[in-house]
Amino acid sequence: MTTACTAIIEQWQREDFVPTVQAAMVALGVRGLPLQKAIQFGNVALDSDMSVQVLASERRPEGYFLRLGVQYTSMITGCHCADDPSPEMIVPEYCTLELWLDPNTAAPTVRLVLED
Repeated sequence: MTTACTAIIEQWQREDFVPTVQAAMVALGVRGLPLQKAIQFGNVALDSDMSVQVLASERRPEGYFLRLGVQYTSMITGCHCADDPSPEMIVPEYCTLELWLDPNTAAPTVRLVLED
């Protein structure tokens, strides 16, 4: 992840900035981002159809700040019992994340934004 975050800092506000952020976040997927915690409709977060939008970016003295909108999918699973008639369903999900990057080490801190 640090390599991807270093690339984000190197591309800060340049032509390839947004694609670099998007690629880094998609590469993290459900294992590196708190998408499971953000689920509203399903049971299991999926990253097979994930897209990321940069909502805001700001260079601050303490580091680099990004606010990201993440669209992804989740699955509603049944119990997989022999008599469970419910099929698995894929449903859309959305969450907002804040990403802080340390200016010296490019170490990331990702936080889920809980919206009312």
